[in-house]
Amino acid sequence: YPIIEFSIVAEKINKKFDIPFIIDIRDLWPDTFKMLLPKWSSFLLDTAFLPYNRAINKCFYSAQKIVAVNTAYLEWGLKKAQRFSNDFDQDVIYLGSDEQKYLIESIEKLDAIPKDKVIYSHFGSLGKLYEVELILEAAEILAKEKSNAHFVIAGDGIKKSLIECRSSTLPNVTYLGWLNKEQCSAVMERTSVMLLMYKNLSLPNKFYDA
Repeated sequence: YPIIEFSIVAEKINKKFDIPFIIDIRDLWPDTFKMLLPKWSSFLLDTAFLPYNRAINKCFYSAQKIVAVNTAYLEWGLKKAQRFSNDFDQDVIYLGSDEQKYLIESIEKLDAIPKDKVIYSHFGSLGKLYEVELILEAAEILAKEKSNAHFVIAGDGIKKSLIECRSSTLPNVTYLGWLNKEQCSAVMERTSVMLLMYKNLSLPNKFYDA
């Protein structure tokens, strides 16, 4: 979950054929929209998404088990289902990467990352949910202090042009653009600290991959 339609179909199959189903929460949709808009608009959003929310609540209530990638997501799901937490019908299953290691030298993009620095990395969508600009502000301060820190930013989104432009003027910032799974794993191998730049709420998938 999402996609909400999958959960709706699963709930109908469960009801018709008495087949147990489990909901795995990967995102807080549609509540994520509330994080992007002013608080006064919450009522309007709740009204607009009322049919979806009713279907979501019904699916979560009917599920035999609810699992999620972290505790906050699980609590959100249990609230939707109007169920209490217990060991039988809920669980947290953290995300993880494959055990296979990827050679950093095989990825050309990583040539720009210095090997003699302490690497701080941020992976994620460069959208309104992330305060990636704080990384650039910190990098600017640390560059003047001749710090050993080097920042790596990877991702794509509406802030791409801003990040790309500003990072090009900072000697201690490398912007890699969008990376695939293998490239992310390789960068993580060299990273000392992963940065979570969410304005609010949860832990992204990349946290568990790291």
